[in-house]
Amino acid sequence: MTQIAALVNDGFRVVIVHGNGPQIGATVIRHELGQAKVPPMPLHACGAETQGFLGYIIQQSLRDELARLESKRAVATIITQVIVDQDDPAFKHPSKPIGPFYTKEQKDALMRDRSDLVIEEDSGRGYRRFVPSPDPKAVVEDEAIRVLVEDESVVIACGGGGIPVIRQGGHLRGVEAVIDKDLAAERLATSIHAESLVWPPRFMQRALSSLPMLMASTSITESHVNDYFRGLAQVSLRSMPKRDISPKEAWDRRWKP
Repeated sequence: MTQIAALVNDGFRVVIVHGNGPQIGATVIRHELGQAKVPPMPLHACGAETQGFLGYIIQQSLRDELARLESKRAVATIITQVIVDQDDPAFKHPSKPIGPFYTKEQKDALMRDRSDLVIEEDSGRGYRRFVPSPDPKAVVEDEAIRVLVEDESVVIACGGGGIPVIRQGGHLRGVEAVIDKDLAAERLATSIHAESLVWPPRFMQRALSSLPMLMASTSITESHVNDYFRGLAQVSLRSMPKRDISPKEAWDRRWKP
């Protein structure tokens, strides 16, 4: 967190997006093991759970670093919902593996209790649950995030790609899916009009509890960012377009000069 705290302390407005791959798997396992005692939570609620505790860890670590720099910038975690299209083709073709590996006997037992699950062989290592990974369409809490950023708070949002929800009439409903964290970050960046999107080095992502990127809402150059992350390998940075684009279009731009 030292490098991010330095960015913040130098006046940059930052939003942090993080992954939850290992944590969502562990959370699903805990709920499965405990279902004899308490009802297991649905996948979207497990996603909300990981957003909370990972946000807490990142938030506390960053506050400690900012305090060391005598910075008074506030840090806040927003439990974030992301709207997806209920007609997204991904719902017919679950492709994202989550949770533990099962034996064939375990798979058959699970399928007897939950015929709605999709459990398939995964690379010859056993059977695993697969869930849809739909395209993010909008971030529900984007206005709240924008207000906090304008107030110069550091915001942690869209953890694990956000909680996937669909619109049903005037209501939102969580769905059994996971959203790609990079695409969710692209969607949030365009929604709050961030000027830059930064990917720290991959090994740093692993060291920071799956932290995949941060967004600076004020102009920043690639050489400037690499000064903060000096010695940690090159950082990937792309300027965000001024118009609203789809996350997948923004993703394609990620590797273009």
